[in-house]
Amino acid sequence: MKKSVDEAKDALLGIWDKLIVTIKPTDKEMLGAEDKIAISSEFDDLQIRYTIDGNEPTWFSEEYTEPFAMTRSKETVKAALFLGRRQMSEVASAEYISKEALNVEDSIEKTYKSVTDNGTSGDSEGLAGALDGKHNGTAWQLQNIPAELELQFAEPVEVNAAEVALDNYIPDYMDIKDMDIEYWDGNKWVAAVEGASIDGQSRVFLFDSFKSDKVKLRINKAWLYDYYHNYGWYTSIDAFRLFNLNDVITTDKSSLDMVISVAQKNIDAGEVDTAIESVRESFTAVFNYAKDVSANVRSSQAVIDNTTIALIEEIQKLGFKAGDKTDLQNHYTLYSALDLDQYIDGAEKDAFEEAHENAGKVLVDGDALEEDVVAADQKLLDAAEEHGVDFLFEAAVAGGIPIIRPLKQCLAANEIDEVIGIMNGTTNYILTKMFEDNMDFDEALAKATELGYAEADPTADVEGLDAGRKAAILASIAFHSRVVFKDVYTEGITKISSRDIAYAKEFGNVIKLLGVAHNTEDGIEVGVYPMMISQNHPLASVRDSFNAVFVHGDAVGDVMFYGRGAGEFPTASAVVGDVIDVVRDTQYHCTGRISCTCYRTTPVKSFKNVKNKFFLRMQVENKPGVLASIAMVFGVHKVSITKVMQKEQCENADVAELVIVTEAVKESQMLDSLEHLKDMETIREVSSVIREY
Repeated sequence: MKKSVDEAKDALLGIWDKLIVTIKPTDKEMLGAEDKIAISSEFDDLQIRYTIDGNEPTWFSEEYTEPFAMTRSKETVKAALFLGRRQMSEVASAEYISKEALNVEDSIEKTYKSVTDNGTSGDSEGLAGALDGKHNGTAWQLQNIPAELELQFAEPVEVNAAEVALDNYIPDYMDIKDMDIEYWDGNKWVAAVEGASIDGQSRVFLFDSFKSDKVKLRINKAWLYDYYHNYGWYTSIDAFRLFNLNDVITTDKSSLDMVISVAQKNIDAGEVDTAIESVRESFTAVFNYAKDVSANVRSSQAVIDNTTIALIEEIQKLGFKAGDKTDLQNHYTLYSALDLDQYIDGAEKDAFEEAHENAGKVLVDGDALEEDVVAADQKLLDAAEEHGVDFLFEAAVAGGIPIIRPLKQCLAANEIDEVIGIMNGTTNYILTKMFEDNMDFDEALAKATELGYAEADPTADVEGLDAGRKAAILASIAFHSRVVFKDVYTEGITKISSRDIAYAKEFGNVIKLLGVAHNTEDGIEVGVYPMMISQNHPLASVRDSFNAVFVHGDAVGDVMFYGRGAGEFPTASAVVGDVIDVVRDTQYHCTGRISCTCYRTTPVKSFKNVKNKFFLRMQVENKPGVLASIAMVFGVHKVSITKVMQKEQCENADVAELVIVTEAVKESQMLDSLEHLKDMETIREVSSVIREY
């Protein structure tokens, strides 16, 4: 759809100056009940979308079909041409005032108790004429700027509109450049209109309703044109009228505001950032427009309702997630560096060039979905496999540790059901320092950065993203079914505290950031998150920046691969090993023998259905019955508790620290329990949620 609209717009660019919307009657008209507003264009194939409340027209605004009458006291009609969702013209605008709404009998200012002014000629008759609710040429004549007129009422009056009219004796030679209308809220003056101008005889202002016993008009900048300067006047105010127009505030924005709140939560959760480009653009545009509509006191119910529906649709479209292009970019870069003429020709070369060109198109496509990215990457890999070309990437996981080849070759006879490992040296170094040297997270991260283990931006490491991509690679190879990064649940170590480390020691555990993959009857489980593991487990002894991968096969049993997972020489060792393999294969004419092993289509389980044991640390009110109520919540959600420990906090005797360890439960059950616990008044904070191996 986006492409076709763009093409249509390009076709129309030659007649862009003819894409005009006309609104009649002309701007600044006073209309009666019998008068109609008509909108027209030369292009019948384009839609005219319009608003009557001053909001900008959008693709989801009302479509114009026939002339219409005013429905409110003041209407600002705005219209533009649209082709689908694409705006094809500039916005035309016209402002109208209802004759019936401005009946002099409806004005409020005539009821004032007293008036105070400055900056005038002292003509009391002219001042009274400006406040009699009539356009009669009896004007408040200004001599000094700024000038103020303050009305005091016996009782508070409700106001949501005002008119300021200039002396009609010389309408073409005077104007107001800067004026304010303010009211007293009991403590201070509050602006209802600020910095306004009048370049015609009269202007009506609509604003949020207020109730006050004092209203002020302040003229900050105004003048007559040079021809009249000999009179010594700046300008003259023929009428200052106040109204309470009831139809300004008869709308319901509750649904819109609720949807705006939901949309903001999606933004905060990062849902918008991960959507495809066109969805990000349209969501942002509609969201910002919705906030403007909500803030606009003049918004019509039709605009409010249409905007609410449009924003709901945009929230729903956030499900179109942008594909992770990391692997595709790496493969594309790899092939871009090759001089294919030195290796292949004919059909082989054509296949690679086609796959490479397709990958390039997907990389620059902001709307590429995960399936598009996977398909493009697979086409590159298929080109290599089809033509017997080596595609080796031993260094992609665990640096110098051999793990890709062992899984593909040495352990090929096994049905592997588990792969877990420490796959990121930076996080393992940080956790080691926290465990052994009692450092907090920030201190350990700073030390890792100093030693060159952590990047300037450590997000990919400490949030588990780097390990997540490695877990996807290992799961794909071990279980013979393609797993991509979006399938991997990732959780980092930034929330691990010294208190968590202390409890781990007390329980005989250590905390490690683990990549965990299981091949079950129901599908593949894969994720990266901090876990408490027994100090007796082989992975517990992996310290500093070292990596280790633990594998269980039906024939070989448990095996572990251990070594340096990063660094210049370990990485170079793996890369050079691949190069030597390529040379050997070329020499003996056996290229392509280590091919892709993903010959299955095993589904990846939703993470909410994965089972784990949990360690929870929370701050609770230190009083009887709290533990029982927490146990009841877990019972309701079918979470079994295996261990409970409670410690009083020294700094606050009213608060106790409660630690709970559970049996293995589904992630969804734990999530529901946590949501329930956070709503309890006796729970001050859920400080930590860590899984146990």
